[in-house]
Amino acid sequence: MTSGSYVVQHLDEGDPTPGSTRYTTFRSGCDEQISPTTNTMLDRAANLETSCLKHNALLTDPAVADQVHTVLK
Repeated sequence: MTSGSYVVQHLDEGDPTPGSTRYTTFRSGCDEQISPTTNTMLDRAANLETSCLKHNALLTDPAVADQVHTVLK
């Protein structure tokens, strides 16, 4: 997910948030896999920033899990 990469260029094509679905993103300023971490943000989405977590820690962090649960309610 590096700026200007093949993947990001193709993800940027078209409407990133189509339809009536509500979109939410989660990002950490300490994520070492996505650079810059703002690449996770989508127009017309709730773009939430977590505490300082490494990329895979987003999957198991209790606070992030609580936020995901709240979003899905």
